[in-house]
Amino acid sequence: MTPPPKPKPRQTTPPRTASRADSTISPKPYKLISFPREKPKLQSPIGQDRYYTDRYHGTLHLTLTVKTAVHISTGVVAMGTDVKQKSIPLIKTMIQGSEENLIIPGSSFKGVVRSVYEAITNSTLAVVSPRYKQQVPQERLPCRDKKRLCPASRVFGALDWQGLIHFTDAHCQSVGFRAGFMPSLYRPRPDERPQYFKQG
Repeated sequence: MTPPPKPKPRQTTPPRTASRADSTISPKPYKLISFPREKPKLQSPIGQDRYYTDRYHGTLHLTLTVKTAVHISTGVVAMGTDVKQKSIPLIKTMIQGSEENLIIPGSSFKGVVRSVYEAITNSTLAVVSPRYKQQVPQERLPCRDKKRLCPASRVFGALDWQGLIHFTDAHCQSVGFRAGFMPSLYRPRPDERPQYFKQG
């Protein structure tokens, strides 16, 4: 028999953990879309006082097919035993209807669709944190004059201007949902990743 191997000495200092600014941070499920070189075209909105014969108006009834796990938090953390999940101590709850059907609020849909519309129509940003306002190009700041609005602001609304589009809540057609685990999807960190503000 050979003698058992000697145990390795214990590490006296804690192992180095990756910082937030480290390049080994796990990738996010989104990509950076840089601003176009062309400035947004600001125009006066069409108005809401009449229906125009050369414009489209009406209602779209859509069915959303969920391809991946979805979670729209209520901001409330409940005990697992209170929502019939004894194996999970704490759960971030999701909005439910009176019949326990999950709901995606229309406001959440509107925000997601607007962000995509802003990117494809060369619009200004809807919201800019005061912390980063000085680093954002002047022409990309939110519209403040209701007579000079970008494409997204004319459709979805801006300061003192009600938008032309309205989203209702999406109600799940089944009740076969279950609790699950998801990674922490942190916000973009422009103060730690300078590429967010690089020009050109």
